Amino acid sequence: MNIYKIKMETVAPKDSWKSVDCFLLAKDEEAVYKWLDKNKCYDAWNDKEEDGHTYEIQDEDYNVIGHENFKEKMLRLKGEINDEDRNCEDAYYGVEFYGWELIEFPDTLNAVKMLEFTGMLKRAKD
Repeated sequence: MNIYKIKMETVAPKDSWKSVDCFLLAKDEEAVYKWLDKNKCYDAWNDKEEDGHTYEIQDEDYNVIGHENFKEKMLRLKGEINDEDRNCEDAYYGVEFYGWELIEFPDTLNAVKMLEFTGMLKRAKD
């Protein structure tokens, strides 16, 4: 099992901020993706995945080098928070974007205990 830092960015017309939402104990990045979709994005990612839209993958010179679906894009970018093309148009009350980062701990067991004690650890169901 791995520990991931779940990051959140809120964007609104007059303000924006970034924060750490929680830490997630998960098997892999796909489990993180599924957990975020169910618990934070209310299945919006699943809807985007099922619409069949593909996205261009570009190199540094903006040449198209491939295509990917929404899930593949989010797994590559580690969430919408890292997407330069994210949609902020309907941000009157604020829009939340989520992402993740793998955290390396020298002693994972003690890190899990500490994060559970503070109430910051969530667990992904496999």
